[in-house]
Amino acid sequence: MGTAGLLSLSFLVVAGLSIAVPASAAPPTATLGTAPVVPAGSAELGPMAASTPLKLDIALAPRDPAALDAFLQQLYDPASPEYHHFLAKGQFGPLFGAAASTVTDVASTLSSLGLTPGQVTSNDLILPVSTTVAGAEAAFGVQMHQYSLASGRVGFANTSPPKVPGAIAPYLTAVIGLSNLVLPQPLDIRSPNGSSRPTTSAASSPNASGPTPCTAASYEGYTANQLAQAYGLDTGAYAGGRLGAGETVALFELDPFLMSDISTYESCYGISTTVSTILVDGGPGTGPGEGEAELDIEDVAGLAPDATIDVYDAPFNTWTNWTDVFTQIADDDTAQVVSASYGVCESGLEGTGVPQTEEPIFEEMAADGQSMLASSGDTGSEGCYRWNGDYIDLAVSDPASDPWVTGVGGTDLTAIGPPPTETVWNDDTGAGGGGISELWQMPSWQEALGVNTDSSGAPCDAPSGSYCREVPDVSATATGDYPNGYAYYYDGSWSWNGGTSAASPLWAALTALADEGCSNKAGFLNRALYTHESDLNDITSGNNDDFGTNSGLYPATVGYDMAAGLGTPTLALFSPGVLCTANPYTVTFNANGGTGTMAPETHNSPTALTANTFTRTGYTFNDWNTAAGGAGTSYANGATYPFTASVTLYAQWTANPYTVTFNANGGTGTM
Repeated sequence: MGTAGLLSLSFLVVAGLSIAVPASAAPPTATLGTAPVVPAGSAELGPMAASTPLKLDIALAPRDPAALDAFLQQLYDPASPEYHHFLAKGQFGPLFGAAASTVTDVASTLSSLGLTPGQVTSNDLILPVSTTVAGAEAAFGVQMHQYSLASGRVGFANTSPPKVPGAIAPYLTAVIGLSNLVLPQPLDIRSPNGSSRPTTSAASSPNASGPTPCTAASYEGYTANQLAQAYGLDTGAYAGGRLGAGETVALFELDPFLMSDISTYESCYGISTTVSTILVDGGPGTGPGEGEAELDIEDVAGLAPDATIDVYDAPFNTWTNWTDVFTQIADDDTAQVVSASYGVCESGLEGTGVPQTEEPIFEEMAADGQSMLASSGDTGSEGCYRWNGDYIDLAVSDPASDPWVTGVGGTDLTAIGPPPTETVWNDDTGAGGGGISELWQMPSWQEALGVNTDSSGAPCDAPSGSYCREVPDVSATATGDYPNGYAYYYDGSWSWNGGTSAASPLWAALTALADEGCSNKAGFLNRALYTHESDLNDITSGNNDDFGTNSGLYPATVGYDMAAGLGTPTLALFSPGVLCTANPYTVTFNANGGTGTMAPETHNSPTALTANTFTRTGYTFNDWNTAAGGAGTSYANGATYPFTASVTLYAQWTANPYTVTFNANGGTGTM
């Protein structure tokens, strides 16, 4: 009898007789996902060495995805009493992550397969596993091969989808780390040091009375001051004293950087922004890197100099690094704003399990009140070009396409203004990424604006009458073409850079300034952005057909479009109370009739209204109205009085202790 027969039958010895019976010891297996896509131009090199160590991330499903979705919908619905009541640090895992018993069962099963599980992440979504190539092949029923890629890099991948025991399959979403054929790319457009033309313009910090001696733009590009002027920060946040104090921006990086570069930049601008590095998976090593980290850090520091910048930095070799960085940013929950300037086209992620793993992590960020932004790409509507240079079909990039991420596209800022003069970025250096997702259906907040003529439900297989998620959500200047890039200091020299990887940290800095003017965090931005379309600078000219092969898709239009999204920042958008809860609001009480008199009393949030509650001992507030002699509205004891702005309340009253709670549902903030 062959091996297959031995696996399917067991033998019972009774009175000297061997009787074959069906075996039940081996549980059935289930296929998890698909095999990775091998990029065109790759050559297979054969099996990997069996002893090669592997670190894998086992992605666990949230215990109740429907409950998580319902919670998030309430959290970002201004009409809900749960509006902006974000979770505290550490609450997400016990509420929405995998149950403790599930984690135990999965870890035990993986151990029985010869793998070595580590400690589950605090969000209960990632279980790290250590093994070897031979161990992974045996545990997941795959073969691991190496490939020579067109770029010259040697990568590896599983040649078939992983299989997992059926008993734990319902609790898993992916096995991360079996393939690194496709890796995320920094979405910037760099200039070689010294290649730009010199200019005499100087830089100064936002709060300085005049320019410093530093010629930050000695290699042509916009300074932070010029960007602040273009987008209204100089007359808005800065004039109001908001420079980012008390706010933290987390930057996702897969690239080392020189702190000396950052120090020189800060010295030039006369600022002292606190920059800390959090190494993930050992960090990416040392040296100047490729400039992405310097660009991101200096972009935020130049526009929000009093903010704290936490740089989460990991190696650049497997997708476990990717999921580990996002997970740690979410679990640490110390940053109000997160920016990622890396991405890869959605098609390149097939078989990696990355999108399915990211989704609950980005939901965790939204639940915690973190604003997650990401670059939409630098090859226009042909988002897969960097992954595979001859692939110029319509596509968008991850993670900007995820519905819980604010995707940031690119414009060409040709005149600072204000108001600025901008067109869709599309020149010989690249174009702003945008288009239709093949992974995600269109969220309700995007549908609310009405779909445009280029919308479709086909790429993501949306049900009839539904559409797919569209990218980007917003934009900012991104061109890397002379003379309109970003001036930055890299590897000991001033130079310029561009790309949507500059636009995303710009938006992150502005979001931090908005948070500073509010009594709460903005959190997930898209729901608010899509209800404040008129507060953005609408881009109405150009398209992002980078290679001219898709008939000019996608063109800029009046209103939302897939070339520039809703548009670029304005002074109005980042005024207190637009993206987050304004503070303070004023409530003034006056007596209007009743059996006695009540002196006017004014209470300002949050100092006089503790825990959103005003207690007026000795009075019962029966009828509310906002004008003397008004009809009023009756509220029961303990009821919530909703308001949308500062109000004067006239109340009939009788002498009894009473507590009234105020909540600005549907307005520009909550008390």
